[in-house]
Amino acid sequence: KLAILPAEKSDAENAPDHRVFCEGMEIGAAWERTGEKAGNYLSVSIDDPSFTQPIRANLFQSDAEKSVWALHWSRPSKRDERG
Repeated sequence: KLAILPAEKSDAENAPDHRVFCEGMEIGAAWERTGEKAGNYLSVSIDDPSFTQPIRANLFQSDAEKSVWALHWSRPSKRDERG
């Protein structure tokens, strides 16, 4: 299970608004954002040693049911591996 909890207040410009935990271990952070069409949402970054790179995603709250959130993400395009 994941838990997203409010972060401690910070004066740092890009400090996250929330911290992401999995079974008590911090694995990411989230920032509150507002989009023209989407309204308020969370921009999330999750990392784990088993991942090849961090997952960057957005969490949108359901209009119909406030306890329901949808996670939207896509795989980054592969880099040119020709070197």
